[in-house]
Amino acid sequence: MLFRSPAPGRLSTITGWPIASGSLCAIRRAGVSVAPPGEYGMIMRIGRTGYGCATAYPATAMAASIRRRLFGWEGLLLLFLLVVLAYNVSTNPRYFEITNQVNLFTLGIEKSIVILVMAFVIMTGEIDLSVASMMGLAAAIVAALFEAGVPMEIAVLVALAVGLGFGILNGVLIALVGIPSLAVTLAGYIGFRGLARLLVEDRSVGSFPDWFAGIGQHGLLGPVTAPMLLYLLFAIVAIVLMHRTGFGRSTIVIGNSVAVARFSGVRVARVKIAIFAASGLIAALAGVLIAARLGAVRVST
Repeated sequence: MLFRSPAPGRLSTITGWPIASGSLCAIRRAGVSVAPPGEYGMIMRIGRTGYGCATAYPATAMAASIRRRLFGWEGLLLLFLLVVLAYNVSTNPRYFEITNQVNLFTLGIEKSIVILVMAFVIMTGEIDLSVASMMGLAAAIVAALFEAGVPMEIAVLVALAVGLGFGILNGVLIALVGIPSLAVTLAGYIGFRGLARLLVEDRSVGSFPDWFAGIGQHGLLGPVTAPMLLYLLFAIVAIVLMHRTGFGRSTIVIGNSVAVARFSGVRVARVKIAIFAASGLIAALAGVLIAARLGAVRVST
């Protein structure tokens, strides 16, 4: 919510809360301060009880920020991307054709979906190394249950439930018990892969129902498959959640400082558990989508 401060000596108030602008003002529920005239600021709710406000940068400051980023590591990554694109175009004139781009996107769509929730994990200052193994475990669960005669719909739901359950377990161990996320998720990385090997051993399980295989192999809108549409939906949800909700702001505050987040009224443990639960669930969903796209599951999936 943007505001423009009045003349010197007068108060700026929005929805009954006295607010003040500045490069960064103190987080508080109440209190009165005076903003420099003509300066823009933003009031932001953090958690259930904390409020803060910060000055919005003018156009010149924004331009300086962009220049600083271009000459930082973001600019280096952009340079690498341009070099890779130039090399691909020079070696394959059809690189930018829609069919080729759709094929490339299809090959990495499951990882792209997982990256969306991984952004929230990293924003809290944590890491989840177990997502790849959870994807394999979910695919193995679907294959093993289907091979045992369980309907595919039930097998998919069980795989998603397992992913959600292990995600909640990771979150509890990290947020409540206090074990570092690196150790917890590294153990999950090893353990989930081991469970997948126990389920399918060295077999290749396939012959899935046509409707299941069609999810990852047949286009719904031309060449666009269901996982691509799902990725687009999840991307929109992730952007709105991160930038337009209190949950997203709480995630950012936790990543900046857990102590400040707690003093601001953010329920740190609940936010972290929710994020790791989502990470496990989305990783399991990605594993199910891999099984659908490949049409068969091996322990190396």
